[in-house]
Amino acid sequence: MTKAAPRTGSTWGAVLMPAPPIKNDALPKEILLVLDHRSGSMYEPKMIAEGNPDELANALLNLFEAGPLKGEEGAGLPRAIVFQSPRPARQLRSALDELSIAVEVDSEQPGLMGMVAQMAEALEASLEAQGILDTSELDKPDGFGSWKEADTRLTEHLIKVAMAKHGPLKSRPLVQYFGDAARGRAFIEDEEDPTPGVAYFSWFVFRYRARRGALTVAEQVFTDGRLPALQLLLLEARIHARCIVGRVVEMDPGAWIDLENVLSGEVHRLHDLGLSRSAREGLGLMVEIYPADEWMFTMVAGPAMPSMAIDHALRRIEAIGHEFENGVLVGDRAHTGELFIHPPMNAPMLQNTDGEPMEMLTVSFALEPNEDIESVLCTVDGIEDDGDGTWTWLAPSNGKAGFENGVILAHFEQVGDELLASVNSIPRSLKVKDLLSHVPGVKFLSIHPTPEPENAPSPFAFPGAAPGAVPPEVQAQLEQLLHDRAMASLDESVPALGGKTYREAARSPELRADVERMIRTYPDAGTPNGPIRMPRQEMLRELGLE
Repeated sequence: MTKAAPRTGSTWGAVLMPAPPIKNDALPKEILLVLDHRSGSMYEPKMIAEGNPDELANALLNLFEAGPLKGEEGAGLPRAIVFQSPRPARQLRSALDELSIAVEVDSEQPGLMGMVAQMAEALEASLEAQGILDTSELDKPDGFGSWKEADTRLTEHLIKVAMAKHGPLKSRPLVQYFGDAARGRAFIEDEEDPTPGVAYFSWFVFRYRARRGALTVAEQVFTDGRLPALQLLLLEARIHARCIVGRVVEMDPGAWIDLENVLSGEVHRLHDLGLSRSAREGLGLMVEIYPADEWMFTMVAGPAMPSMAIDHALRRIEAIGHEFENGVLVGDRAHTGELFIHPPMNAPMLQNTDGEPMEMLTVSFALEPNEDIESVLCTVDGIEDDGDGTWTWLAPSNGKAGFENGVILAHFEQVGDELLASVNSIPRSLKVKDLLSHVPGVKFLSIHPTPEPENAPSPFAFPGAAPGAVPPEVQAQLEQLLHDRAMASLDESVPALGGKTYREAARSPELRADVERMIRTYPDAGTPNGPIRMPRQEMLRELGLE
């Protein structure tokens, strides 16, 4: 058929819905449904291989030539086809352009989606009556595989119901989850990273309520009760799933991962084949967990995050307005999809010894002509002459381990008729400004970022090739060093605790919960041999919190 073929002048709505499983056919199928929006006429449904653009194109050509099942319209090309989802529109746009058929995408086509709901029920009933509907997992579970298969079938059914009757791609739920409808749709359409879309549909089915007091999609399906027994058990478990933020502590690729709840310390063995292959030790995960007989299954609830970002993610969730009870996130999880738009930091936030974010800055001062800067600086308390034309401003260490000679606050050097001070935070730059503001012959000029040398390597990059594994004895020494350092930190001042040590704060009823959380979210240390686990449990026991 060419663009010279007859034109109907109509606009079609087209949707692809998952087909029910068919006995002795392992290839996933989907069904193309087409509705003429002008006349309301329906075209013959076409079953095709899932995701196959060639079969989809052939199915449409057949419909162009055959015309609708009923009605006065004859065969011919429509003016436009409005697809319910982006994938088929993207796959066929070029071919339909050749036929001068406009291509649009609109998830909200009430007449079309109503037809999907009717067709889904009728088709499943028809296949069951013919004896070709695959119901192998419906009754007796015979092991892990049966539970997993039933869970997969349940997910497919819930997505089909949601798409047919509830409009998950409407702006309201997208805004309620992602905070931005357009960016939410972009995430869902991203074929390279399906995680945001998976998390969103899980939230939509199990947490979203169209209005106050309304049932969720999952609750409606459960109330209806028209599911195989095994799927009903799983559906009930998923409705009551617990949402946690955890750290991967161990795994068996292709079988399970052990996830430690970073707030409660409880370790859950999750039987997720895909997750166990992609996760790594120390990775932070936000998931919903639910029992399946003797196993524990999981649903993605947020982005994966590096160990360093776990505490940041928890604080972001709380800032949105949610709370954790006994380590479990309570409520409807609205707006937690914003973590995909503004992900928790994926690199460590470096801090100086005062707990301030590190930022390399230069503070510039003008010097009066012929000013003897050496004699001027030596009159300022805490500034010492390094003997090489530079000076250092030191603060007392107050017993801080590793800083017995004092904590360096700034370095000074003279360049021409200026005195330059190098500091590593904004608060310290202001302290330097105040320190010299009343010194004769010195006038403050500016505070500006310290320029990096051209082609400077990243401060986080290893020079040359990636480091290889270190010898076992060196790894053991490193583990002991980090263990001792972590235990020693219990008696060091912590800015986030108002200057108290962990030990002092642990004795305060107001600060005990903060101390426990800070230690439980303490990140592991990365090494060429893999992460070194921090002695979090030992630290908590030492403080009487375990």
